[in-house]
Amino acid sequence: MKRRKFLEAAGVGLVAGAAAVSSPAIAQQAAIRWKLQSANPTGTPHHVLLTKFSTNVDKMSNGRLKIEIMPSGAVVSPNEILDATNKGLVDAGQWWTHYAIGKNPAGALFSSPLGGSASGLDQMSHLAWYLNGGGRDLYIEYYTKLLRSDVMPFLYAPDGPEALGWFKQPLKSVEDFKKLRFRISSGLPSDVLRELGGVPMNISGAELIPSAERGLIDGVEWINPSSDLKVGLQDVFKFYSIQGLHQAIDIWPAPGFVDTRLS
Repeated sequence: MKRRKFLEAAGVGLVAGAAAVSSPAIAQQAAIRWKLQSANPTGTPHHVLLTKFSTNVDKMSNGRLKIEIMPSGAVVSPNEILDATNKGLVDAGQWWTHYAIGKNPAGALFSSPLGGSASGLDQMSHLAWYLNGGGRDLYIEYYTKLLRSDVMPFLYAPDGPEALGWFKQPLKSVEDFKKLRFRISSGLPSDVLRELGGVPMNISGAELIPSAERGLIDGVEWINPSSDLKVGLQDVFKFYSIQGLHQAIDIWPAPGFVDTRLS
């Protein structure tokens, strides 16, 4: 597919295009405008990074490609971003690969491959595998063949280890943790908590505060202090455990995926 090849080369093409922006023919072309919905609320670090990404693309394309960044829930819920992009409701989307684990568990290999183990590849090694060890090809295959989506996926934001989370009461033993209705990552982390006897809850960032205020959850694992404070988790939970084992590394996909029908 010619359009798919165009999008596969988009990252390189944008960089190369920066050297050609002086061309009058390019400068006179009408701007292409995309809407990209994020899975993160406005003001969070990942939403800020997407805004910087959009600004850089605008400059590197000499204004030919303008991407409007929309926050979580602007068009669809975070779990629906892939389907919305695939159907053309939005031009591009950013989410977390684990949102697709319910459709195919191989999603755990990419965004946070070490969930639950806290050992093995570090962040740079994982990126080396992705860029030079065949990971990129598998990533495209996961979305296009296993999920049967007409999109082109990318990775964009490496994170550090994530914190264990926020709690209404201090945890003193594993037994305390087993009693929780706990918002935690899909995949291995949720499976481990379920086997312990706990109740894993899959809730998006925009729903964390309302769910906590209504007493639907007893604790929350989100990302890290900088992101958690932006969401406001400190306003509804008194206790925070920094040391986490469920996600030794984390890499967010975005522009997550781009609808390959775009040209």
